[in-house]
Amino acid sequence: MKTTAATVFLAATICAPLVMSAEDAAHVTSDRISVFKVPLVCPAAPQIGCGSASKPILLDLEKQPGVLEAWLNRAGTRIAVVWKPDSHTETRRNVATDYRRTKGLTELFGV
Repeated sequence: MKTTAATVFLAATICAPLVMSAEDAAHVTSDRISVFKVPLVCPAAPQIGCGSASKPILLDLEKQPGVLEAWLNRAGTRIAVVWKPDSHTETRRNVATDYRRTKGLTELFGV
């Protein structure tokens, strides 16, 4: 079940940019996506992510230099970050390090 959920999340994360404009979607590659483990499960409904806890983090992430989009999976256990095409490795590393330290995100892959 966990493998299926992870596969669905990964597929959705990679396919999500396809809903962007055709120009942007044509340039999204897997090296521009980072996935982080997060503790954002809703205390009132443990099968879904907590919107009130995740919204400020996602909005703040999308304001960071180099970040195009940020997504939370339905279970509230993973955040995917889509980096801008022109973002540099150092910028990605700085954003990821800051969020690991301040928000408790654990990097699974990317950056």
